[in-house]
Amino acid sequence: QWLMVSRHIFKARREAMRWQTLVARNDSAPCPRSSHQLTSLRSRIFLFGGEDGPETSHFGYGTPVASTAVGCLDLDQPDKGWEEIHVKSGKPPSPRLGHSQSIVLDGKNRPYLYVFGGRQPAVSANLGNIRSLNDLYKFDIEAGIWEDTRGTGEIPSPRSYHQMVSVGHKLFVFAGMIDNKRYSDLYVFDTQQQHWSRLSSSPMEGRGGPGLCVIGDGQDASLVVVAGFCGRQVADVWQYRIATDEWLRRADWTLPVARSIFACCTLSSDPTGETFEICIFGGELENYDKELIEQGQDPTLQSSLYSNETLLLQFNSGGSSMHIVEPCSSPPSARGWTSGCRVLVDNKPCFAVFGGVRRGGKGEPSGVRLGDLNILHIQ
Repeated sequence: QWLMVSRHIFKARREAMRWQTLVARNDSAPCPRSSHQLTSLRSRIFLFGGEDGPETSHFGYGTPVASTAVGCLDLDQPDKGWEEIHVKSGKPPSPRLGHSQSIVLDGKNRPYLYVFGGRQPAVSANLGNIRSLNDLYKFDIEAGIWEDTRGTGEIPSPRSYHQMVSVGHKLFVFAGMIDNKRYSDLYVFDTQQQHWSRLSSSPMEGRGGPGLCVIGDGQDASLVVVAGFCGRQVADVWQYRIATDEWLRRADWTLPVARSIFACCTLSSDPTGETFEICIFGGELENYDKELIEQGQDPTLQSSLYSNETLLLQFNSGGSSMHIVEPCSSPPSARGWTSGCRVLVDNKPCFAVFGGVRRGGKGEPSGVRLGDLNILHIQ
């Protein structure tokens, strides 16, 4: 089903939006990485997993970050630096990349970090031999306890480069890929019942590396799927209304440029989901390098092209608008294979983006992994 209302795309200089790069103490900073996940709980951000080498590998087919520690930084106290949350018991997930993660509060408001799926080399000596995963772990952040919580029901098949978000006590897992097969299926995991259910599959093309956000709350909550990679980068945006199990293609929310594996979050939303702001940064773009084409080479097989655009999708009763934002400070370097989340800084919503891959310069590999933390402040 299609849904179209008035739509505007324009550049907007937002004096009230400012990028800031936070430099952590050298002894506490996480290593540069890509294909990781970043999530938040109020003012704290949590970093897990990802890929950190080798530089010559094709991204998504390298070695996972060896450490299985959960890195944490309180953005209300950034001078304290990153810390690795001490694990008191339980076995953490194996090192992985291209996984998904989200935080759920239980009935006593206790936070748990859930990690699902991803990939890792099946044999360390053969990075191209990938083993995809469909395990589910939860981490009691306060107690430092890991638990394998696979659950019952219709468990999603092994996959990577999918997305997972939480709505109340439920987790929603969407899309992903294994080998050259890409999915557009949707699953829900009830953390109270420890049970998986498969929901209506979307009518969109299967994809990896999409954005997935939540708008609205409770019975009015919806999922928003943003772009991704379907054998090519795409720019389409879809809405899934949870209460009615209904998919809508939102042609009025389409991105101006197709992309995948970018940072994406809901900055604000009213309880009905009828007024919201979704922020997007970076991503891998199709590389239509004119010089490579003239040389008879396939540009999509060469070094990738990345974005440093900050996009703001706004929707309200007057329709939708897509701002290509020009903040009042320089944006982070262009990148893909990155992750970001909404976080509160001084109780104000901000957009945090960590790491990723930038295009290599002269004398560098085709892609260089990043370990920087950038915060978009909205006044």
